[in-house]
Amino acid sequence: MEEETAVADWSALPEDIIITVMGCLSVLGDLVRSGAVCSTWRDAYATFRRLHLPSTTAQPPWLLYACDAHGPASAALYCPATGKSLRVPLPAALLDGRPVIGASQGWLVTVDEAPNLHLVLVNPITGATAALPPITTLHNVERFTSKKGKTRYRVYDDMGYSEATLEYSPAQAREWVYHQVVLSRSPAEGSACVALLLHRPDGYVSFARLGDERWTPVAYPGQDCSTGCRHAIYDDADGLFYTLRYDGSVYAIDVPRAAAASSPPATREVMRSVTNADNGSKYLVRVPCSGDLLQVWRFVDYDDGDEVEEDEDAEDLPLGTKHLQIFKVDGGEQKLVEASAASLEDHVLFLGHGFSACFPAEHFPALKPGCAYLADDHELVSVSKHCRRDIGRWDMKRGQMERLSGEDDVAAPSQPWLNWPSPVWITPTFY
Repeated sequence: MEEETAVADWSALPEDIIITVMGCLSVLGDLVRSGAVCSTWRDAYATFRRLHLPSTTAQPPWLLYACDAHGPASAALYCPATGKSLRVPLPAALLDGRPVIGASQGWLVTVDEAPNLHLVLVNPITGATAALPPITTLHNVERFTSKKGKTRYRVYDDMGYSEATLEYSPAQAREWVYHQVVLSRSPAEGSACVALLLHRPDGYVSFARLGDERWTPVAYPGQDCSTGCRHAIYDDADGLFYTLRYDGSVYAIDVPRAAAASSPPATREVMRSVTNADNGSKYLVRVPCSGDLLQVWRFVDYDDGDEVEEDEDAEDLPLGTKHLQIFKVDGGEQKLVEASAASLEDHVLFLGHGFSACFPAEHFPALKPGCAYLADDHELVSVSKHCRRDIGRWDMKRGQMERLSGEDDVAAPSQPWLNWPSPVWITPTFY
């Protein structure tokens, strides 16, 4: 008589054990699908979500992009570790031609339409949304009606950075006024979430807490910051925002924690101006193990051949990134110390429009160590909507761009994403 093989009955596990297992799964893929195992796991998954329990598994960033295959009401998420893509529905067709100005704390940042322009935060995994104050609550923006009866926005420079006053149509304002938004916390935490906004004229910075009615301007020491500002990060370790300007200068911004706090944000210079190179593709990155603050300068060669229509074959066009230069910020000596590729051989970087991150390579064994995973960060991304996007993996030791698929051939594969809105990195989260 044959001995029967025992079969594990996963549906009989206690709910607390199932929830513990779920906490060890990655957000996308395993955890999302775990609720489909059976009714017992579905109930446990609902409890996991209701209690806002975290996933303890490290989450790599995914590339979020729009594509023809999914239409305007959905987006795709591409995992560079597995090479797989997932379809995610989005509320109100948020990628239907709207600019994406980055992602922070796992939430996508885009711009809503008239009657009054405002920034919209959306969690692409859950569909949850939140709104930030409208554009007319920026201290240097006003809405008016032109002689032809059309709505226009006037953007003033009241800090003396330039003498020009800019005027935009609603469509232009939606695409050109906002540069980047960085969040201190998830919008799910309400007023504890502070949004730092880089906006026009170049060099202007404002902040708002979730629920605020207006943006509050951030003043710099002596207000002597005439150079543009295009990148910012939030550091969980010290609770400060950091901004990086074209000239390499770095400033730390301490926003008062309490919503009722009357004191203005404290701003101090961390690094003085170090270059005259007005290269817009500069990033700040905090190295998790050493705590070093890095500047990454990305040199991109864009020429007239990069401007293509969406339906044209762009496979023969070269990738735009030609060189990455990495510096350690030495605030004590007020200098940048160039870092070698060997110093980051055990790390992976993610860089793109409104996003930068550094991880120990051991956290994500499927990723290639000593590489920077790049999404496009064209300074005029809203102007060149149909420019072929500069997306790939930069091998820091070889000094060469590679395809995200992992092949050594630098020729780009047939891209699944639309060039507009430009794809961005985002770290998936439920909350």
